[in-house]
Amino acid sequence: MNCDHGSPLARAGFSNLIQFQRDLSILSQVLELQTLKLVGGEPLLPPEICAFLSVAKKSGIAKRVQIWTNGLLLHRLRPGDLDDCDDLVISIYPGVSQRWDP
Repeated sequence: MNCDHGSPLARAGFSNLIQFQRDLSILSQVLELQTLKLVGGEPLLPPEICAFLSVAKKSGIAKRVQIWTNGLLLHRLRPGDLDDCDDLVISIYPGVSQRWDP
């Protein structure tokens, strides 16, 4: 693992989209959240992030779907990729040398 914020217990690789859909389908029967936050690691890394957002939104488990990111991969996104994301929260940490222009 290259990230000093990562869990040593986490398995390598990305979450399984089909399992995510199953889990949300079950949980949405008993939970009604205000916000579902996609966090941990870097949520923009998985190539299927748009599909994860779509599944989360369609599940009805939450009124809002958020992505919490460090923002370093935003340049990879295309128009429409975040259509199912209600809020994009960008964390900026001291020592990160990325320049942010409005």
